[in-house]
Amino acid sequence: MRIYLVRHGEIESNVQKIYAGISEESLNPNGERQVRFLSSHLEGKGISRIYTSPLTRPVETAEIFSQKLKVPVIV
Repeated sequence: MRIYLVRHGEIESNVQKIYAGISEESLNPNGERQVRFLSSHLEGKGISRIYTSPLTRPVETAEIFSQKLKVPVIV
C-alpha cells in the first residue's frame, strides 16, 4: 500500500505570507491549477480513496482530485 500526502492548493494567505490557521479560505485560481496539475500526475497510481479534513481549502482540493481520479472523498 502507498500513501500520498498532499497539501491543499495555494490560497491568498499563502501569497501574502499570512498564517491562515483554521480559516475557511478557498483556493485561489493558481491553487486550483496546482491541484489539477498534480491530479493528472497521480492518474494511474491506483488511488482508491481520498481523505480530507473538513476545512474549505482541503475539501476543495480533495474534490478536484476526486473528479479527476474518479474516487470517493472521505471527510
